Amino acid sequence: MWKHAGIGRYVSELSAALIQEDFGIDFTFLSGPNFEGSLQRAAASSRCSKFQRTFSGIYGPAEQFEIPFRSLGADLLHVPHFNVPFFSPGKLVTTVHDLIYLRDPQALRSGLGRAYASWLFKGVEKRACAVIVVSENTRSDLLERFPGISRERVTVIPEAVSSHLGRIDDADVLENVRRKHGLKNPFVLFVGSLKPHKNVEGLIEALETVRREQKLPHDLVIVGRPDPKYPKIMECIRKHSFVNYLGELSDPELAALYSMAEVFVLPSFYEGFGLPALEAMACGVPVLVSNRASLPEVVGDAGKVFDPDRVDALSELLYNTLKNRDLRKEMSKRGSERARQFSWKRTAQETVGVYERVLGS
Repeated sequence: MWKHAGIGRYVSELSAALIQEDFGIDFTFLSGPNFEGSLQRAAASSRCSKFQRTFSGIYGPAEQFEIPFRSLGADLLHVPHFNVPFFSPGKLVTTVHDLIYLRDPQALRSGLGRAYASWLFKGVEKRACAVIVVSENTRSDLLERFPGISRERVTVIPEAVSSHLGRIDDADVLENVRRKHGLKNPFVLFVGSLKPHKNVEGLIEALETVRREQKLPHDLVIVGRPDPKYPKIMECIRKHSFVNYLGELSDPELAALYSMAEVFVLPSFYEGFGLPALEAMACGVPVLVSNRASLPEVVGDAGKVFDPDRVDALSELLYNTLKNRDLRKEMSKRGSERARQFSWKRTAQETVGVYERVLGS
C-alpha cells in the first residue's frame, strides 16, 4: 500500500526510518513494484535490509497465502494494516490506523467487502501478538469493538511529518508554484482523499458562505486523490468557481502550498490520525480541524476545532481566523512547536520496542 494516501505515507516513512537506524535487526520488506526504489537512499546505506517482491493484490485472497509463505523463517511479521494473514505461522504485529470500514457504511458499499473487513479484523483479534495504533482514539475504537483484544496488547505510536515537508520561505519557489496552478487569490487549503467522511462538501459550503456574506476573496485549494466511487464530490468541486482542484502533488509542491495557505482545514467526520493537519502545522499554517475522532488529539492546543455537522460553526471560525492576522501568527507558532514533538525516528524506535517485547528481548 506504499502508494496509497495516508497509509502509504506511514509505510514509506516508517520503512525508511527502520532502515536508517541501527537496531541490530535484519529486515526483509515484502514489497510491491518499485518500493525498493522509493527507499533507495536509505537502503543503499543499510547492510541489514533486503527486499522481496510480492505479487498478490491488497485485500485479495492471494495475499492470505503469499505473505505467510514469504515470511517463513522470520522471527516476526509486521503487517502495517489490518489485512493480516489468518494462518501466519510466526509471531505477528499489526498496525491499525482506523476502523472506518466498520464504522461507516459508505466506506464499503459492498456487503461482501464489509464481511471480509470484519473477518480480517477478527484475524487481528485472534492472531496479533501486539497491535500498534496511531492514536488514542483508534485504540478506544478498537478495544470497544473487539473485547478479545486486551489493552496491554495495544500500543499507541503516532505518525510524524516527512523530512521532505517543511516551511518554504523562498519567494521564487512559492511564486512558481502559484503561477503553475493559476492561484491568484489568497486561499484556504484542504489535503486528503476525496471520500464522504472527509466532509469536503461541508468545507465548500462553509467557505462559500464566508465569501458571500463577509465578502472575503479567499479561494479553496484541494489536493488529494479522487475516488470514482463518489462522483458527487467531484461534481460539487467542479460547480464552484472558487474551488481549485489540483489532484495529487509531489512533496515539494505540497510543501509550497502549505506554506502559502492562509488557513488549513481538515473537516473530517472521522480520522484515524489526520496526518495532513500535522504536516500543515509543520509548515507554519494555522490549522482548523473538526472536533471528532483523533483530530483534537493530534493538534492539541495548537489548532482550533469545530463541529463538522455545523456548517455555520465552520463559517464563523473561518471568518474569525482569516480576519485576524495576529491570531494566525500565534497559531502558526504554536503549530510549528506542536509538530516538532513528532518524529519518524521516534516512531521507528517505539515500533522496534514493540517487536522486542513480542520476541522477549
